[in-house]
Amino acid sequence: MTIFEKLSTLAEITDQDEMIKACKIIPDEELRLALVVLALAYNKNEQANREIFHRQTQEIDSLKEKIKELEKASK
Repeated sequence: MTIFEKLSTLAEITDQDEMIKACKIIPDEELRLALVVLALAYNKNEQANREIFHRQTQEIDSLKEKIKELEKASK
């Protein structure tokens, strides 16, 4: 089983105790590699979340401006 297959299997585990048991049987060298992959994935996820937040914030600001314009036009 490749490290990516092992990581995929670990990703399916939701119970903390089961996760600990599963990690104990993976060799240390593979766990180090898995940690690197996890850190890279985490960083990518954080970057994507920041970009989504930024876009949504811009959209909200734009919609607020449109609401103000509509309110002024309706007076």
